[in-house]
Amino acid sequence: MTKQSDNKNEQLVHSLQDILNMLMEECDTDDANLSRQTGIPASTISRMRINQNSNPTAGTLRPLAKFFDISISQLLGDESLPTDRIPGTHNPTQFTVSRVPIIDWEWVYKYRTGRSEAIKDNLRNWISTEKNISENAFALIVPTNSLGLAFRKGSLLIVDPNITPKDGDLALIKLGNDPNILFRQVLKDGNDIYIKSVNPEIKGTKLLEGNYDFIGTIIETRYAHMESIATDTQTERTTSRVIASTRHIQEA
Repeated sequence: MTKQSDNKNEQLVHSLQDILNMLMEECDTDDANLSRQTGIPASTISRMRINQNSNPTAGTLRPLAKFFDISISQLLGDESLPTDRIPGTHNPTQFTVSRVPIIDWEWVYKYRTGRSEAIKDNLRNWISTEKNISENAFALIVPTNSLGLAFRKGSLLIVDPNITPKDGDLALIKLGNDPNILFRQVLKDGNDIYIKSVNPEIKGTKLLEGNYDFIGTIIETRYAHMESIATDTQTERTTSRVIASTRHIQEA
């Protein structure tokens, strides 16, 4: 058997159980919600998640595959998931409130201030959400592993510029003329506002002073789990297609 064949087989050993659990985790959904979205009984979904030998019918698999925007063969693990798949992607249903564009980090400030209609006219990637959001909301893909395990590379952030961050919220912040966008937790103490790194290994807080601008509040996160069902080569290829340059996000 050739090396190429070996690699292909390695990519296809994952079970329906593993893939379904991963896809549901990416979308932050549970058995009951997925049942409402697809019409498949929650008990059936639960059985597929815990029993590797559940042997569901095509009638059960079809709406699940459609919801996660993949084929039945990919859901079963007989074929690899698309290399350009964006974690958390799923098809809108009657329960989906909105769709938001996925933009590059370097577009964030111009998109938020509305100074670049050309960017809005050339959006290609969208993701749906059940959150109640404004028409100005957008999504970003985390381009680096330096933000800690909770926000690993490839994770997705949904940002609403119309929501002012409260104490403890996660937000995007721009300081003065610095082109970098900060992704921080906001902490409020009376009239003072502090920011803290989202990476728990980086300690301490910083008082916000001078000229700063809240770009938006993070209202939903979807965590990347590609590493659990793909080779390193696949993960790198997937991430390289969908993430933006790291030049416009300050990590520390």
